[in-house]
Amino acid sequence: MAQNALSIELAYASKAEAVIHPGLQHIDMDGISRSKVFLHGAREIPFHWHREMEILIILKGSAKIVVESRLCLMREGDLMIINAHEAHNSVSLSAETVICGVHLDPAHYERLGLTGFSERSFYCRSFLHGKSFDKISRTIKAFVARMILTDQEQPAEIAIHAAMATALACCIYKSVPWTKFDRNNIDKNRGGRERILRVIDRLSRAYRTPALSELAEAEGVSLAHLSRLFRAHTGVTFRQYAQGVKLDVIMEDLLTSDETVSSIMEARGIGNPSLFFNRFRERFGCSPAKFREHGLTTGTVHELPNDIQTGALNSLLQHLEHLPIASELTFGLSAISNRKVAVSAFHSFPTTRAR
Repeated sequence: MAQNALSIELAYASKAEAVIHPGLQHIDMDGISRSKVFLHGAREIPFHWHREMEILIILKGSAKIVVESRLCLMREGDLMIINAHEAHNSVSLSAETVICGVHLDPAHYERLGLTGFSERSFYCRSFLHGKSFDKISRTIKAFVARMILTDQEQPAEIAIHAAMATALACCIYKSVPWTKFDRNNIDKNRGGRERILRVIDRLSRAYRTPALSELAEAEGVSLAHLSRLFRAHTGVTFRQYAQGVKLDVIMEDLLTSDETVSSIMEARGIGNPSLFFNRFRERFGCSPAKFREHGLTTGTVHELPNDIQTGALNSLLQHLEHLPIASELTFGLSAISNRKVAVSAFHSFPTTRAR
């Protein structure tokens, strides 16, 4: 496959798709493979969950991922499976961070023959496994890379994408350690999850950010308890999250109103202008005035610059080099005793009886 024919299938989302709201997500899956690929640069993805499993790979940089209150620090090359219904978020730790992955519908592949697939909770965090896991990790990355990369000159790409998704599901089913899916554990965490969602919802609707003490009083819990619960579920402190929300709403104000920057800051309760300007530049890459001047939209802040997009393409192509080994591990029969292998392709037709 020639490199110049390849492109990244999903380099960045549209404005509508770029926004991920806290809570339960309904992912628009491909109708044939029941999968959805993604690739994005540095961004913060809020606390959410979905009924699909998620295979996540750090192509470049680093990120802090919280899964069901467990903090994971992931660096370049790290791989993780986030099981269906597990609440998680993502905070990029460097401006050059690039993350890619795939959502898979376990129920679909169970119907295709992977018995009990949707009832398995897979344990896959490459940074916690030993060297013996490297081959499995390379295999998963190869299939994911092939799903994200598309050869625009080939009409068979849809079928190849579906084949790679099936191969990925088979590889996970055969090779990744797992335990029985614990629905009781999900139910046990639901109370805290719903509480944090209520807090996040109040933050998103408030014109001025309420104090954590005010939110704790409304929830009927102590300030210390709500602070611990918020960090456990979101991976960031309440102050950090609230600052991010404030930056987002000010960004919207800049795009939708004619008020001066200073008037907007005053209305939104910004008490330290120099600190605000520094954080705005860190998040959006320019000053508020420059942001308004260029008429940027919420979709463009998630697009990948050309150099980062090229780097992502090269990283995916490197993972693609392991596709032959991945095929051997997933489809080979070397580990099966000859006594268990049977020929199943004799050419025969049903006989018809003469009347």
